[in-house]
Amino acid sequence: AQPDHFAALETLDLAGGDQTGMWQLNHPFPYQDPAVKARFGTYLAALRAALQSGSEPGAEKRLGDFLAARAALVETLDPPDYRYFSMQLWQEGVARYTEYRVGEMAAEADYQPLPAFAALAGFLPYAEVVKGQRQALKQELDSLDIGSWQRVVFYPVGACEALLLDRHQPGWRQHYFTDRFYLENYFTKN
Repeated sequence: AQPDHFAALETLDLAGGDQTGMWQLNHPFPYQDPAVKARFGTYLAALRAALQSGSEPGAEKRLGDFLAARAALVETLDPPDYRYFSMQLWQEGVARYTEYRVGEMAAEADYQPLPAFAALAGFLPYAEVVKGQRQALKQELDSLDIGSWQRVVFYPVGACEALLLDRHQPGWRQHYFTDRFYLENYFTKN
């Protein structure tokens, strides 16, 4: 973690006196709220459409639709729940994204692991791992249910938002440690 990471987390005012960090797992987010579930479903569909659009005509419109659906979801959340949602996408989602991107970079560079690593049972070349991760992300997006998945939804959703940022704002990562917790801010930064 960055030296000031825990102090930055405190600025979110979500701990409620908890000094153990368990609030990050146990925050009472409204996963079962019907309005949140409905808006989350719309947001998820817009995220899928924006990701699938690639660079084809209409990609910018789909990005706009995604950002509008995201804003509508945020409107249904109380301020503490919005801060929690944003922090989880930023922290856990980008962690999942980083796993994927590191593997992708290794595959693109045709990186060869040490022979001892390659000899381990279950070893797969990076290209196969990345292909599996890509398929898993797609399957997760297709099957996510915020009511049953609860906080685990933030991992694939945040990763997919980061992949969308790569396409529309490739320099977003330079802001990651200076403009924390709110991925949506990166969609408007150069």
